[in-house]
Amino acid sequence: MEARSIKGPTPAAPREVKASRLILVVEDDEELRDLLTQTIEGLGYAVETASHGLKAIDHVRRRRPDLVLFDLQMPVCDGVRLHEELVALSFPVERLVLMSAADDGRRRASSMGVRFLKKPFDVDQLREALER
Repeated sequence: MEARSIKGPTPAAPREVKASRLILVVEDDEELRDLLTQTIEGLGYAVETASHGLKAIDHVRRRRPDLVLFDLQMPVCDGVRLHEELVALSFPVERLVLMSAADDGRRRASSMGVRFLKKPFDVDQLREALER
């Protein structure tokens, strides 16, 4: 299965928003970004998106999300630089989740002190990452 897919059924209708939690999805692949948005909204969360790290940094400065789900490999500003900038902005690392299909993704997430979500993932794995 391609790295851009989320295995399992996408929740059909949004459930009640979970205490108005805002998830920022930072993903350069537009198709995956849209799929993540639809799936996360279906799980009951509010979602905003950014196509690369610089847009995410600007977003975090304006409106602090409850969690940032970010890709490792992106143009303009990758996940490593995004992590560094968010730490400099005092964004809590426990509210960061790195997603990657890269073989060294788990090691890189561990070195950053953030949670990790291996691509491709299913809806239950995504839900678990959002709820921890």
